[in-house]
Amino acid sequence: MTSTFVANYFNGTVLNFGIPDTEQNAIINQFFYWEIPAKIDKLTGDLIIG
Repeated sequence: MTSTFVANYFNGTVLNFGIPDTEQNAIINQFFYWEIPAKIDKLTGDLIIG
């Protein structure tokens, strides 16, 4: 389940382009629930997992 979720929204470790902010917040919330580390890159502002 987790791998299909990540494959649906991410290109490797970086969130796909064009995902709205509300959906990004829902993705971050789901990662928190699954205890998957994620952060916003300081230089690019992209959501990164890993």
